Amino acid sequence: MIRLTCENEVLNVRRVVVRRDLPLAVDSAVRGLADRYGLDLARPDATPRPGDYWLGCSPDDGWGDADASNVGWVSPFDIESGLALLRDQAEGWTLATV
Repeated sequence: MIRLTCENEVLNVRRVVVRRDLPLAVDSAVRGLADRYGLDLARPDATPRPGDYWLGCSPDDGWGDADASNVGWVSPFDIESGLALLRDQAEGWTLATV
């Protein structure tokens, strides 16, 4: 689990959901973080659940009744920043508010 702090909110990340067409370098970096910190990985066909960090994608079947305070989402345009935030928080860096 990685504790992610963003905009005065805390998300305990348990699973990273990634788009199917991530560049190989980004996909490898996400998989490496997941392995190192014991995070589950999923694709966009997954159902949103608390502790999800959606990196550059949204659920194929919509958000349903997912609570926005328990799920993190990163725009497809901000994948590099979202990955850096996850990596830096995992490694204990203190970051400015995103």
